[in-house]
Amino acid sequence: MPKMRRTPPRPRTCFTAVRSNCIRFWRNLRSLLVTEEDRQPLADIDGALAVWAPAYAELERMAGSGDAENATKLLVERITPQYQLVEGAPSG
Repeated sequence: MPKMRRTPPRPRTCFTAVRSNCIRFWRNLRSLLVTEEDRQPLADIDGALAVWAPAYAELERMAGSGDAENATKLLVERITPQYQLVEGAPSG
């Protein structure tokens, strides 16, 4: 009997789920941080996500309308740097 393929989740669904999990984690983590120095990396991540979310929505719109050139430019100029900021944030 052939295996049925599962439909992979849409990127937007994955992005939204990950972002929601991150926000929930940040809220819990923030309550454990004592000093401003401890809180600063989290503030940097919050700022990056604040830029990342609307840029991702715009990327999705551009890609969906076939505007690959501008979608790529947006990815390189606005989304990737935010990802790199979050990825490079000190882990403690």
